[in-house]
Amino acid sequence: MRLFIAIRLTDDMKKTLTGTLHELKQAGVTGNYMPAQNLHLTLAFIGEVESAEPVKEALKTMSYKP
Repeated sequence: MRLFIAIRLTDDMKKTLTGTLHELKQAGVTGNYMPAQNLHLTLAFIGEVESAEPVKEALKTMSYKP
């Protein structure tokens, strides 16, 4: 499986980004546009792994403020 660490975006953020993506499409900017439900902010791309457990365990040792 492809594994990455990401921040989920609020619905308001997704709505704003979707509007911006629509404007870019209308302007003829080509690219891989994602549906709103797939929008997120990737912090780290880990790649192909067989198990997510080592990453989950490593994340449990980190401290952060929500």
